[in-house]
Amino acid sequence: MIKATTVFKNSVAMYILKILSYLVVVFSYFYIIVLFSKEEYGQYQLILSTVVILSSLNLGIPKIIDRYLPELLSKEYYVQGKKLVYVSFLARICISIIILCLFLFWMEEFSSNFKIPREYIIYMFFLFLISTISEQ
Repeated sequence: MIKATTVFKNSVAMYILKILSYLVVVFSYFYIIVLFSKEEYGQYQLILSTVVILSSLNLGIPKIIDRYLPELLSKEYYVQGKKLVYVSFLARICISIIILCLFLFWMEEFSSNFKIPREYIIYMFFLFLISTISEQ
């Protein structure tokens, strides 16, 4: 049985880390505002917004895993649980690859229309890949 003190310690640690992560985000925005000019900040926000929008195209797959995996494991359906994780991971990777291929196809138009240097577009690819992999 889990002791109440252990639960309390873990809860406090979780909330402290959550508050610290919010503080890092707030202070990083102040740093970015000071570091970039108005034009560069606009480009940064456009890239960040594009990455967030593309990252949200996960089709609810994490929710499917959250919903069905504990149920399968509690019934000791380990093979089905493994298949669920494997197929969902494969689906997320395939969706990410398709989005990246489409974006690579239109990268030159995107870069010229929004006057964003090509290097920033490549950074956007890496941010998208990192956000997709980290959500797995």
